[in-house]
Amino acid sequence: REKTNRPLTRRRRENSAECLEKLRQIRENILRALELAELMVLRERKKADAHLMDMMMQRCQLNLAHQPPALHEAVVADAQAALQAARARSARADPRVAQYADAQAGMQLGVLDASVHAALVRKRKRQ
Repeated sequence: REKTNRPLTRRRRENSAECLEKLRQIRENILRALELAELMVLRERKKADAHLMDMMMQRCQLNLAHQPPALHEAVVADAQAALQAARARSARADPRVAQYADAQAGMQLGVLDASVHAALVRKRKRQ
């Protein structure tokens, strides 16, 4: 049945310079949000690595306290190997954070801009 007082919600999209500028601003905001989300993930991974290293240190201390002295070298070697693996994981994230800081200092496009742009181009080609 027909609604008599229904407001018109459909609007035509205009191809004006003002609309284009709004779309560019939205795109920049979304890219900035993606960058911040990725940096938050990196921060949380670093926190998790720090907790993991702390836990490994405590386990190593407990093992050294409760294992016979003959096994101390093996316990220390295992702890060092685990610590180096955690450091390597953490070191992989550092260049990405540095790249983001350099991009922000130079007022360039964001870190994720190239990959997001490539994804958008692929999506447009599929449609």
